Amino acid sequence: MPRTHRVPRYAESQEDPYIEPPGYSYGTFVGLDKDEQPLGNPQGSPGEYEAQFTLLQPGQVAEKVVSSGITRHWAVQNEKIEGDSHLALTLPKDARPSSNAEARTVIVVQSNDGMELILEPNRDGRLSKVSATLKAENFSDAESRAYYEVSAFLSNLAFELDIPLRIAHTLIKETSTKSVRVGFVRQFGYKGAGNLPEQTLLGRRLERKGQTYEALTSIYREALNSESPFYQFLCFCRVIQRLKELLRPRWQKTIVSYDKSLLPSYLKQERFPKDEAERFPAELSGKKFSAVYDERLRPLRNGIGHVFLEDFEDSSSMERSTDEHEFINEVYSLLPAAHHIARAMLKNDFASGGLAQCALAIEHPTP
Repeated sequence: MPRTHRVPRYAESQEDPYIEPPGYSYGTFVGLDKDEQPLGNPQGSPGEYEAQFTLLQPGQVAEKVVSSGITRHWAVQNEKIEGDSHLALTLPKDARPSSNAEARTVIVVQSNDGMELILEPNRDGRLSKVSATLKAENFSDAESRAYYEVSAFLSNLAFELDIPLRIAHTLIKETSTKSVRVGFVRQFGYKGAGNLPEQTLLGRRLERKGQTYEALTSIYREALNSESPFYQFLCFCRVIQRLKELLRPRWQKTIVSYDKSLLPSYLKQERFPKDEAERFPAELSGKKFSAVYDERLRPLRNGIGHVFLEDFEDSSSMERSTDEHEFINEVYSLLPAAHHIARAMLKNDFASGGLAQCALAIEHPTP
């Protein structure tokens, strides 16, 4: 007899907003004195900082997976994380002076701003980490300044050698207190085929919702597959733009011309939740999707789209470098919001009774 395959179904519990992808999270670790009082300010204080940026090849994950059962658990890495890249700095046998040596070979270079950058190869001789020591006001100031110098340096190398060089993990250490702030890209977990509506994958045909749906979900999948927050943001915004500015007005016109009472009510209820400040910027709480897109997402989308060429016909766009920490930080801050809007609009419009389904039924009635 043919074997019956058991289909896994994962718990639908709400993920921790601190690690729910897509996005970027920080973790600050501050030591305690004998009275269990913090040794330093969690935000950091004026003084010396050590900044370490670990590289990984595309497809490699920065955070360490510690178990992979019916779900996946991973641990935040510290300064001992092993990096990798496409840039060979030394021959493998020269990467470490001897098999039991404490320190590896390092190469010291100067950034355009005069900051001393230390390049460290991994055991195979490929660039693993770029580090710098600098004076800063706090953790954020240290990361912002060091990130720009390191990222701009890597961009130059990437162009000259025509290879990808990706920063995947950051660690900023306050020298005086040894307090550490770690930054990492949030990782996706697992979902089972049993999580699909009515188990529509195995043994049955997955419901098809038309070419428009397939085109939009293909762009949505491009965002999920990408390791670039800029490209992810552009993809999510493209989905939102198509629905908001072209498809929804067309569907609404079709429905109103047939029977206005068929217009779905969710259009007036699409707002950001008021109780998820950890997941979305506080200023978005309770705001309508359309307002957030027009006021926050669209200007940033234009800034990314015209990053190297200012669009004089669009006053909200500007020239910016993707090496600027403030730029990528803004993208990571609003990326969860763009993802949330795109996903909610797609699910609403193509669900039973949604705009797309109602308009389709009117335009192509079942005999």
